[in-house]
Amino acid sequence: MKPAAYLSGMVGLLLIAVVPCAAWAADQPAEANGPVIGGAVVWPGVEWFPAGQVIAARDARFKNVVAAAPLTDDGHFILPVAPGDYYLMASVDLNADGKPDAGDGLGFYGVDKPKDAPKVLTISPDAEGAIIEIHITLQFAEGGKLREATVGPEVGMAVLRGEVSRGDAKGQVYVIAWPEADGVFGTAMPVADDGSFEMKLPTGKYVVFAVMDDDGNGSFDPGERACVLAEKDKPTTLRLLPGADVKVPAMTLGGKWQGETSIAQDGAVVDMPIFSRPAVVQVKLAETDTAGDAHWCRLLLFADPKLRSLVASTWVRAGSWVAIRPATYFALCGIDVNGDGRLGPGDKLAAHADDKGSHVAASYRYGQITDLTFAPATTLADELFKRGARARDQGSPQ
Repeated sequence: MKPAAYLSGMVGLLLIAVVPCAAWAADQPAEANGPVIGGAVVWPGVEWFPAGQVIAARDARFKNVVAAAPLTDDGHFILPVAPGDYYLMASVDLNADGKPDAGDGLGFYGVDKPKDAPKVLTISPDAEGAIIEIHITLQFAEGGKLREATVGPEVGMAVLRGEVSRGDAKGQVYVIAWPEADGVFGTAMPVADDGSFEMKLPTGKYVVFAVMDDDGNGSFDPGERACVLAEKDKPTTLRLLPGADVKVPAMTLGGKWQGETSIAQDGAVVDMPIFSRPAVVQVKLAETDTAGDAHWCRLLLFADPKLRSLVASTWVRAGSWVAIRPATYFALCGIDVNGDGRLGPGDKLAAHADDKGSHVAASYRYGQITDLTFAPATTLADELFKRGARARDQGSPQ
């Protein structure tokens, strides 16, 4: 049965997102320490899931729903079940309003394309469970209709805008949106001459602050001007949902950076959710890589020169700015030429390299303002991915 066969009752079905799981008394309830279905919901371009869930049903029309589990912020789930056959459906509530509406996503286990038929997942009595992926292939349009899901970085982006007043200061001001739960990457940009800024950034929870390199030494240091969006001594957390366009209250560059993690302003010391002053870095591609001007790029930071230990990655545009936790990294930049939110055959890949093309490390110190430049990119070949798949299937190193 194809997904289209489900659509007539799907809108009402998705309303279970606001009903406790106990509302369905399974005919064969899961036992303590019994099997579980775990895994991730995949929506290329979406990396933060404000709300959503996975439900399991005994039938293909989802009339006999027996279990449900919420999604974590990064799209994972754990669903305790009893042995048996299950059909699984994932719903993603992008605007977190508790109801299915325009922009929200829908996917079924076993469906990689909208026209594919969902598959049944069998959990045998002696199995510990299963680890699966559910791909979002459908998306709600206006009027409650369903269409093929949009993929790519734009789906998971928001816009943040505002103004920073610098008074009589003459230096360059940078505004930084940093993850509320700390991390490796934030989004940064220089403020315009009139104090305004507008940045596009991945959705999530952020604190917003502005800094200035008063003495022009290439870094913002303790004692130099800064300000943070805050209520007294607590930084304000902004929750940016996909597609949101948020204007923050005007900020005045009247405070100072204090130590590594605080800003003193308005008679209070605001402790920031950061490990240290991040570096502010502009991402630059080679002049020949004009594809980077029109497409999103995936910035990947590794801990080792053999690129085996990925530290973090994020979406950027060529020429845009990021904030990075200070450390030494080996960097790659993948240009998503086909805009599908993944790196694959036909896309491009560039390395941070020296003049001879050798991959070199990029080291960043606290508060440094600098750039990250990449060598000319190469096109990813289909054979490279086939070779990687064969190595994985054979259990041999690539």
